[in-house]
Amino acid sequence: MGGRPPSFQVMESFRAFTDNAGLFDLGFKGPPYTWSNRQGLSTHILERLDRALVTDNLLSLWPLMHLTHLSDLGSDHRIILLQLIPGVGKGKPSFHFDHRWCQNNDAHAIVLGEWQVSMQGTPQFQLFSLCKAVRHRLVEWARMGTTNSARQIRELRSAIESERDTFPVNWEVIQVLETQLAAAYLQEEAYWKQKSRTNCLQVGDANTNHFHRATTQRRRQNFIEALQDEAGTRHYDEAAKGNISIRFFEKLFSSNGIPPYFLRECFGNPPEDYSCSEFLPGCSYYT
Repeated sequence: MGGRPPSFQVMESFRAFTDNAGLFDLGFKGPPYTWSNRQGLSTHILERLDRALVTDNLLSLWPLMHLTHLSDLGSDHRIILLQLIPGVGKGKPSFHFDHRWCQNNDAHAIVLGEWQVSMQGTPQFQLFSLCKAVRHRLVEWARMGTTNSARQIRELRSAIESERDTFPVNWEVIQVLETQLAAAYLQEEAYWKQKSRTNCLQVGDANTNHFHRATTQRRRQNFIEALQDEAGTRHYDEAAKGNISIRFFEKLFSSNGIPPYFLRECFGNPPEDYSCSEFLPGCSYYT
């Protein structure tokens, strides 16, 4: 901000360097500029001279790392703080349907087999029970690793190298393995596209690295670094943040936690005596 316009030739050279090295800007928290010439308004210049460039491999080791621009008190440069935060431990994973299962005959057979089981109870209970049974069977089947495309890629690459080291080389076997490897790469790309929730690019265009990076960035954006309790203390520990969240929602959905304007917005102006209400016969105030 201020001063002469930037040199586009220098900017293009820097962009080409980062692309060739596989680097990308980590981003930052705090004020946008890191340097100031500390002069008057007419000649005041602000620039972002400092930035953190990382690779996909580094970000996979420290998925929650971030850069913060701190104070520039007494200096023309802001202090920049790079915090290396490892990935937090995951709780019990929720069920997610893997799009790769749509192309797998074993997955089709599991769904058809479980769906034909007779269930007792109301239609709603039968539907719930069937979906639960299908989900459990798919999870058990997936744990066997039959759809682990990353492992398949490693095994197929190793098999191809082994075949090439033999003499004479059996090119027919290698062609079969290479066909299977191409299919495994496509499955891996589809897997990361689903996890990245990126819809602007198509599977099959060698966008696996893009999908992987988008997944990591989404996790960083969704990460809750700290929560503040009722006393105003900030907590960074995962267990403490979980307890704060539980207490907040327990209070929110208790009779004393829901604000009156929320009730009026949802239910209008309720009658004073619910026991006489034609809308809620036989009901009384919840305490």
